[in-house]
Amino acid sequence: MADLFIDNHNGEEIANFLNKVVAEKLMFIQIIVEDELSAYTVFETLNSRGVGLTVTDLLKNYLFSVSTKVDLPHVKKKWKGIVDIIGLDNFRK
Repeated sequence: MADLFIDNHNGEEIANFLNKVVAEKLMFIQIIVEDELSAYTVFETLNSRGVGLTVTDLLKNYLFSVSTKVDLPHVKKKWKGIVDIIGLDNFRK
């Protein structure tokens, strides 16, 4: 399927691929939560069902989920600083 985009630049065939493969095989869900901290709990719960997450993803989610509403902006700022210094690609290894 990936060859479709390499070997064939026909817009009609790409549209057909998107309609037949992507649109028919993907399912999107929307989960509405009360606040941002609840979103981290939902994220961890859903992604503990066999989807491969990096230790970095889990650490970030854990730190954000145990933060209070008051602390969350500070934790996000600190996390961004760490990622900016280390680099996300290096951090995930």
